[in-house]
Order: sequence, then C-alpha cells, then structure tokens
Amino acid sequence: MRSPAVALIAVASLVACRPAPSPTADAQAVAALRARLQAGENTGQADSIAVLVANDAVILPPNASTLTGKAAFADWVRGAIQNMTFHVDYESQEVVVSGDWAFDRGTYTRVITPKAGDAAVTERGKYLWLLHREADGTWRYARSMWNSDAATTAAQ
Repeated sequence: MRSPAVALIAVASLVACRPAPSPTADAQAVAALRARLQAGENTGQADSIAVLVANDAVILPPNASTLTGKAAFADWVRGAIQNMTFHVDYESQEVVVSGDWAFDRGTYTRVITPKAGDAAVTERGKYLWLLHREADGTWRYARSMWNSDAATTAAQ
C-alpha cells in the first residue's frame, strides 16, 4: 500500500512533466482550430465542426436562442447545413492566450446559398470566440458569439 506522500510525489511529477505553455504554439493551435472550423463550414461537415466545441460550450448565435452544450450546437449546425451551403472566410484580428484560456476576435465574410434555389446572400460580420485548453491539451471552443455588420430592418 502506498503512502499519501508517495501518491503526492507521483501526482506532482506528472504535473511537472506537462510541457510549459508556449505562446507561439498556443496561437498556432488557435489558428489551426479556426482553419478547421472554416473548412468544416465550407464543406458542410457538421460533425467536423461539432468536435471543435467543448462539451459544456455556450453558443450565442445571432437572432436565435442560446445553445448550451455540444449536442445542442451539433443539432443546430446540422439544421443549418441541411437547408443552406456556406462559404466563409474568417480573418482573425486578435488572439490572446492566458494559461488554459484564449480568445480569438475577428471578422468574417460568409456567402449563404439556400438549397431551395433562392439567391445567395453575402454577410459580413464579426466574431468573438473564447477557447479552453482541455486536460489532454486540446483547444476547443467554449463560448462563441458572432453577428452581422448589416442593420436589421423592420418587416414591411
């Protein structure tokens, strides 16, 4: 039977073995996650988008209710992709990493084409994403919000 001191030393050595965060590597990981999100949206791959989101994510889409959790987000994405195709370009303007948290702020241009044959719409807007590094070192989106630059018009 091991003593509590031996167990404490074992845990401390495991923590000490975790590599120190690297600001450059972390910023590259955030950029890679953004690229994967963009590719998933552009190819209509709902599952490849959903895996980028933390299990306890909170998503604040424009003109819609808050989505809580990966499953709710995945369902929402599947519904959007079922009815539309997207071509999006994200342009990050700021990435800040602090420990196991980071944010990515930027702009996007998205062309939305309804699958029903209606005309495509181009949307320009901005986003703010909060990311969290999970215990295995993987970065995931923990909080997300975005909105269009265009003003909402009243129904006639």
